[in-house]
Amino acid sequence: MKKESIPIRILGKLASVVFFISLLCLGVSLCLEPICTSTVQNVVLNGTMSDYMTNAIVQENKSSEGTAADSTVSDSAASDQSDAAQNSVITESQIQKVEEIVQSSPEMRKLVSKYLEQYAGYLENGQINTLSDAEKKQLLESVNEQILDTVEEEQQTDMSSAERQRYKDALEEKENEVLDTLDTMPETMEETMPDAAQALRTYGRAVSGGTQAGLAAAAVTAGILVILCRRQGMRWMKSIGISALTDGILIAAAMPFAIGVAAAFLTNQFLGQTGNIDISVCYQTGGIMAGAGFVFLVIYNICRRKRRNAQ
Repeated sequence: MKKESIPIRILGKLASVVFFISLLCLGVSLCLEPICTSTVQNVVLNGTMSDYMTNAIVQENKSSEGTAADSTVSDSAASDQSDAAQNSVITESQIQKVEEIVQSSPEMRKLVSKYLEQYAGYLENGQINTLSDAEKKQLLESVNEQILDTVEEEQQTDMSSAERQRYKDALEEKENEVLDTLDTMPETMEETMPDAAQALRTYGRAVSGGTQAGLAAAAVTAGILVILCRRQGMRWMKSIGISALTDGILIAAAMPFAIGVAAAFLTNQFLGQTGNIDISVCYQTGGIMAGAGFVFLVIYNICRRKRRNAQ
């Protein structure tokens, strides 16, 4: 078998290095958005939204109980009933269910992702396009429907259309208070949270479509060069397999370890409070890469054995 020339061998090795680095950076970039989004949602938004939503339900329950009491009992009895209602208008089970809905909501995650994108854009170029009321309502509508379904289940009674709409209006009013606050944060973030502002700039560049497209193009181009330069004996499979397997292990093992060690510092530094960082996407992305690399290596070794047996 004729060996490649020295320039081809050097080009092949350089292409392998570029493929390894670009694939690793692309994997990290793909992990960053869900990691940052879920962390901000869990540490910052979930508790605030849950509190506001349960407060809205409490207030509407008090209003409903008070109205019912005024129309069915005497003034003194109504006062007693109203006091009792105010102490048990929302159960611990309801509060827990509301929190679970907010925490698991893909709409909430999408909302956080949009705000992070807006903040990063504002800090980069000074322009921000806030979400319209229609967009906010659309994102939160299914969340509110789930909450109202939970209230009905807990109370074991069906709401009328008017009652359901009244609760929805109360929920939307509370939600908009939170979202209006979020809309004004970018203008003060640079002064009040400089570390978070810088982190958002970096985040915006790292997860931008242009960055990911550039990394993907670099990986594809380098991969093609590896195939062309190391095509003899299908050694390109070995090079690409080793790179993908190593990248996968780094993303699935090294990246979560590093984040886990620095989790408390990172959340305190950038979000102002300690929280957990969801790194499950690292296992998924790294697992896919490592699995693909392993398959390439298995195929390469099978082909290699066949060639040896045929000689």
